[in-house]
Amino acid sequence: MKRAILFLTYLLICIFPLGLLFRVRLVSGVQIIPQDIVVLGIMFLTIIYYVKDHRKLEFKEFFLFQALFIAVGLISLVVNHFIYRDINLTASFLYVIRYASYVSLLAIGPLFEKSKSIKNTLIFSGGVFVLFGFIQFILFNDLRKLFYLGWDEHLYRLFSTLFDPNFAGIWYVLFFLLLLNIVAKEKYEKSYKALIVAFFTIVAIYLTYSRTALVALVAGVTTMGIVRRKFKVLLLSFAAFIILLVTVSDISIEGLNPLRTVSTFDRIKSMNEAVDIIRKSNFMGVGFNAFRYAQVRYGIRNPIGAAVSNSDAGTDNSLLFVTATTGIAGGVLYLLSYVFLIKNLVYERNSFNFTLICMLVSIGVGSFFVNVLFYTPVLAWLFLLIGFRRKLN
Repeated sequence: MKRAILFLTYLLICIFPLGLLFRVRLVSGVQIIPQDIVVLGIMFLTIIYYVKDHRKLEFKEFFLFQALFIAVGLISLVVNHFIYRDINLTASFLYVIRYASYVSLLAIGPLFEKSKSIKNTLIFSGGVFVLFGFIQFILFNDLRKLFYLGWDEHLYRLFSTLFDPNFAGIWYVLFFLLLLNIVAKEKYEKSYKALIVAFFTIVAIYLTYSRTALVALVAGVTTMGIVRRKFKVLLLSFAAFIILLVTVSDISIEGLNPLRTVSTFDRIKSMNEAVDIIRKSNFMGVGFNAFRYAQVRYGIRNPIGAAVSNSDAGTDNSLLFVTATTGIAGGVLYLLSYVFLIKNLVYERNSFNFTLICMLVSIGVGSFFVNVLFYTPVLAWLFLLIGFRRKLN
């Protein structure tokens, strides 16, 4: 059992760079990638392993409040389904299962013993993902050709195999913070490879031209600089940030202009629509992952466009998404789960935990502008790193 979990986990890390390349449609509103299948297998095997061996869970409060949050979301989903009859219950329920399976990745860390192989596998996988980003940027930097598949029209930007520069950028930020921790903790003879990969990762972040990723990067690096009291390095980092921002920008092209307003107004509009939905169903929400159907119900989206678009399943703010789909109760439970997670990381004596907190700060800041807290490639990477924290110390 344990060997099967270890094998599937290493497999998951190795196929991370594939992103959404092999996404297939199961039924209307349900699309899966190979990683989903692997994670689902890991969840079932992990549950059996923990129950059979009577193992105790780490981060009990996090799992408890996440379980309550999911329960509230399911109750809301079922109630809304019987009231409005416009929700694809199968599609929404399968999303709940997928979300729960990715959360369960936090529990597999204690099963691993070889710290060096874990670290090397993570760096290799992340490095390949960065490489795929550069290959995409050189050979295919016009996502308008795939607009008919529901992707946004990103032009001259690095979006890698995730087909979205914002989510790709956030993922690269987490990977960069991991590399930064390795470089800071180890001697040059051991960390020079991580330093090289970190350089190309920071370039990849800038080539996404994602302001969300840049803000998340600044938030994470600033937190790390303050925690480690590296104020001179922090000032140099800000100087480098401004220089790179000026040199890689192009105000003549909307997507490359850091002062662009079109996407800003789109995000504000998306948030206002989410707030409107919350006002109409603030007690129980519209049901977990039923946001797409609520938008059609309230005349925000037309049925045809909502069925095709990849972005209509959520809104550009994770907290608004939680509150809109699970109500105030679900939102409170969700926030409490992360409060206890951060509390446990702070009180645990492990220096790598501070890097994890920096990552959580980055994701938290990014979640105000894109729904990154429910984006499974980012969730998987984050929860694996938290689970492996003792091996990466």
